[in-house]
Amino acid sequence: SPPIECTAIRSTLAMETTTIKSGARALKITANDAGGIGSSYARMTADNYAALKGKRVTAGVWVYNPSTNTLTQTIGIWDGVTGSNSVVIPKDNAWHWVVVNHIVDASATTVDLQMRAKDVVTANTTDVIYADGAILTEGESISSFIPMPDQSLINHHTAAYTLSSYETGH
Repeated sequence: SPPIECTAIRSTLAMETTTIKSGARALKITANDAGGIGSSYARMTADNYAALKGKRVTAGVWVYNPSTNTLTQTIGIWDGVTGSNSVVIPKDNAWHWVVVNHIVDASATTVDLQMRAKDVVTANTTDVIYADGAILTEGESISSFIPMPDQSLINHHTAAYTLSSYETGH
């Protein structure tokens, strides 16, 4: 099952054990939008979004984008008022460290990291991306993050939120 703090939006989420960057699992995000309603993504929400209002946040995710995908894949940050998007992720069967930063609006109602298997309003149920080592933190830059097994408790009590910290189901 997906990490507790991940929500599927017009997508299907699964834990992947074959296509991984580090550790035993990655998050597999498959588009599930037969009607072409909007983007298909996994959403992680920061539980301390109110403290981030007016501040710059940065998110980074290791993303594997298969060459068989047909649409556009990105990551993004959405605060309920405005959003920011990463560059388009290459479809080349390789892992890429993808980063996006955003200044959280003073009227923000959330701070969400969106990992998009489909970033267009087009029907699609086959495009997929794999995400590993996602992190969202306050500040202007972030270096690539490879989760360590003993980091789950440490990460849970800081301003950084990672996929790996929730893989244990805590």
